[in-house]
Amino acid sequence: MGLPEQRAITAFQDFAYPRLQQAIHSSIGVEIPLDVDWNSLAEPRMESMYVRNLTNIYFLPLIYALQQISVDAIGRAALESGLQRIVIRNSSGNFDASQMAAMENGVLTIDHSPSSNVDYLNDRVQALIAVLESNL
Repeated sequence: MGLPEQRAITAFQDFAYPRLQQAIHSSIGVEIPLDVDWNSLAEPRMESMYVRNLTNIYFLPLIYALQQISVDAIGRAALESGLQRIVIRNSSGNFDASQMAAMENGVLTIDHSPSSNVDYLNDRVQALIAVLESNL
């Protein structure tokens, strides 16, 4: 990761991420570990798009999915007891919403390219809901 990418990721971590992290925890009802592999999300020459891309690809779909699941006491209880950790990364270059998430032993892993299909927000929300609901 070069200097422009480092600066952009640090700015995202300092200014956008705390608000997004709080929204995730509020949606679940408890604070759980959120492991973000920042290095894998930093694509060269894309630093001007980090705020939009990272928010739309990883964080908003997660927040919206958690909010939809936690709409009632049953969903909130399922999330509180079944979701132990969330991992966000780009290890595969995946760009397909239907293949972006997996859950095993209480760990939800989101693995998606940070620059592909940015505007397919609803597809990612639905994919996350499907994975969570089938594993909680």
